Amino acid sequence: MSAYNDLQFAPMLITDVFESMASSNAWFDRVHLAGGDPAIPYLSQTQSANSIAAIVADQGVPTEPGNCVTVTLKTQATFYQPMAFYTAQNFLIFRHEQLNELSGVTLATIMRRALKKFSWGYGVSMARLRKMRIMVPVVSGDGGQLVVDWRGLERLGAELMTAAARPIQSVLTTGGCDPSEELPDLRFGPMYVVDVPERQRGIFRAHKGKRLITAHRRPGQTPFVAGSRVNNSIVDLADVPALFPGGWVTLIYNGDGGTGHAKYQPMPFSASDDVTALEPVSDAATEDALLMMVTLLTQQCVPKFGFGYKLTLHRLGRQRIMVPITSDEDGEQVVDWKGMTRYGQILRARVDQRVEASEALTR
Repeated sequence: MSAYNDLQFAPMLITDVFESMASSNAWFDRVHLAGGDPAIPYLSQTQSANSIAAIVADQGVPTEPGNCVTVTLKTQATFYQPMAFYTAQNFLIFRHEQLNELSGVTLATIMRRALKKFSWGYGVSMARLRKMRIMVPVVSGDGGQLVVDWRGLERLGAELMTAAARPIQSVLTTGGCDPSEELPDLRFGPMYVVDVPERQRGIFRAHKGKRLITAHRRPGQTPFVAGSRVNNSIVDLADVPALFPGGWVTLIYNGDGGTGHAKYQPMPFSASDDVTALEPVSDAATEDALLMMVTLLTQQCVPKFGFGYKLTLHRLGRQRIMVPITSDEDGEQVVDWKGMTRYGQILRARVDQRVEASEALTR
């Protein structure tokens, strides 16, 4: 039986759940951050990546200690933070002596759902949060009053962590690659993104997605890729035919903060008209290499394009990016798919190693 079924839930004021709620004392505007060796997470208003926008140098002032829940006032991004960090402006930090990784991620999820009622026009503030209640597991305290069931939160968190780790294990694959192996020394050069016969040699053939609004999508099994920068740009699983096969790349043409973001799609998918589907020209474009390629695309396209300067097919056709290159038998410059594949395999093995190490901490 699930731990959830053993718990009793009741509404409690957020200020009764946590011992403290305070603004961040370690905030910096990003433009004023000092350079140096990256060592400390820097949190911003982003809803993805645990709110981590960058890893920055020690700024010479005390960090905010980890083991807390953070909430951004502007975007309501809510995450558990396991380690020390700096922040941008407008961060609230919630702490409790009994908070830990298992109860922290569970409470962050509960709070995230509760904070959905806030928006830019009706945003989070300390005054509003002091009046806000969330549903949490409770037990009777010494005086008969209801208090947070911290042990119950931990048990539920451990169960959810185990359930989340199960599908992760299915994609962990080192392919016999040693994570300590030295990364290959790649040579970089400019290549066109789009291949145009008789005009330019490129990396991909470009295909346009098809417009399909939310109201016309029924629940199904086909990943529907749209203009989102998170969740691999998949916004829905829909009852629609797959327009494109797996093993392609998607590049967002127009989206809510997603313009220029590229994602690798491992299975057949459909895509909206905000998305350009990129078909690799070469059969040597492996999954490991394409996972590297989407990072190269994103890093070189995001800064250049946006709502005022959209990533149209015409502009994409003129776009060149720096990629690993080699020479073919005719002496022509081509993408070094073999080198990228090995590079990607080693990086993936290192990620797998870290994931397995973090899972071991929760067992």
